[in-house]
Amino acid sequence: MTEAIRCLTWLTFSSRLLYIEELAQASAIDINNQSEPTDDGLTPLDIFDLMPNLILVEPELPVSTDRQVSSRTHTVTLAHPSVGEFLLSKKPTENLLVERIRFDKQEAQHLIWKSCWTYLYHFNVSGVTLDKRPLLRYAW
Repeated sequence: MTEAIRCLTWLTFSSRLLYIEELAQASAIDINNQSEPTDDGLTPLDIFDLMPNLILVEPELPVSTDRQVSSRTHTVTLAHPSVGEFLLSKKPTENLLVERIRFDKQEAQHLIWKSCWTYLYHFNVSGVTLDKRPLLRYAW
């Protein structure tokens, strides 16, 4: 599963609004690999660059040369309810790409549950700060 698909899964099924830095960390978790998630995944600005027409970031991300964003400032949602409806559609199609990105609700919820569990397993330890691991707030 690609990082972009993980992002769309999280945005469609998360139980609350996500901050863009939480989504960046969630997109890096491969639930089929039990090793510690790395920081080599998408950055918050990568997420926006990858899906500018599918997501909405509020307030808008600043344009800066260092590609840093303020923590717990920018929430991200699907740009329109129709994006989620499309991703959940059961309408048959012969387009293999469309079939690959459509979601099954149970599989999506399993992805989020297993991602949270993996994240807690590796990072719910003394000395880990929420600034460094913002997805811990969601995982709890």
